[in-house]
Amino acid sequence: MTRLPCASSLLLLLLPVALCLTPEEPTFFSAVTLQNDGTNVPIHDRPRTRPRRREDIDPKSGADSPLLNYVNYGKDGHPYEQVQRHYQQRRLSTENDSNIKNNSSEDEIVATGRILQEAQSSFQPLRIHFDTTELDLWSMQSTYTAQLVEYLTQQVLPQMAKAWSSALSVVRVMENLRIDYNSCPFGDPQQSPSFSEQGVPNADLVIYVTANSDDCYRGSSRTLASAFSCSWDQVDRPIAGSIDFCLDAIDLASIDQFPSTNIGGVDGDALNPEADKSLQLAVGRAVHELAHVLGVTSADMIFFYDSTTGLRRTINPQMMEVTCIDRQRRELYVPDKSVLQEKYSKQGVRSFE
Repeated sequence: MTRLPCASSLLLLLLPVALCLTPEEPTFFSAVTLQNDGTNVPIHDRPRTRPRRREDIDPKSGADSPLLNYVNYGKDGHPYEQVQRHYQQRRLSTENDSNIKNNSSEDEIVATGRILQEAQSSFQPLRIHFDTTELDLWSMQSTYTAQLVEYLTQQVLPQMAKAWSSALSVVRVMENLRIDYNSCPFGDPQQSPSFSEQGVPNADLVIYVTANSDDCYRGSSRTLASAFSCSWDQVDRPIAGSIDFCLDAIDLASIDQFPSTNIGGVDGDALNPEADKSLQLAVGRAVHELAHVLGVTSADMIFFYDSTTGLRRTINPQMMEVTCIDRQRRELYVPDKSVLQEKYSKQGVRSFE
């Protein structure tokens, strides 16, 4: 029996990462701001179909999985697509030429290495688009919730986006990014640009921001936020997800210490130390949650790619019975050891890396 953390705290390095990137400013959309009287907008507690989750995808399927969405990465496609095409062509060639077959391993390493090396310039800072339609509906409930929503949209979300855009680079989407509403049933199906034929311009990731989902009220612990991905491209990269904030878990007293007309002191009003500390804690939590959208979950690990080969690290995933960090035994697909390994300290403390 293998032990595996079913809720991983690992930092995902799906794609080449640079810690000194110039971050891209996030873009925002809200259908609520299009209505002056608050009518004809989706209500926050409307019945919702189940969003797609990573567990829905057969890990043994390839880019042709019906649950993956094709994204335009240019004439030659994503570098990992180019590598896959190279291997497919190579396999066809080796069927009839024994000389190629004998030298295939070394040649393939050289050829795929050249593809990935030439593609390095294609990786640019991650661009995030927020759809805050459902979150903004809570601002209509009371002055109290309006202040919480303003705090999240003006401070927490932009700083969270800046943190990830500074750290993570991706091959950018060449056209506008379109998301299937059946995969991610959030926002406004009629007005959210991500669901339209035109799509969202200048975006590599769409985040639907909601509040006070059922997860906020499960169990005895105080949940602060939760997040997951709901749409992925042909090379398994998350391109859309949801982050849900539990408004009751936000400390309104600390928010009251911000200047009332300029939350965060953007135009020169300095934050007092307590307000700044509260903001940084909130941003840190949001950064953590977005990591789950980007792939830091046990269900995502079998889809991790090796940036040096352009292939999935877990070539042939196997279902195994595992013991999770909550000590419950479950059957899960286990990732390759190049993705996750169990370690023990000298004191016998178990960890994963």
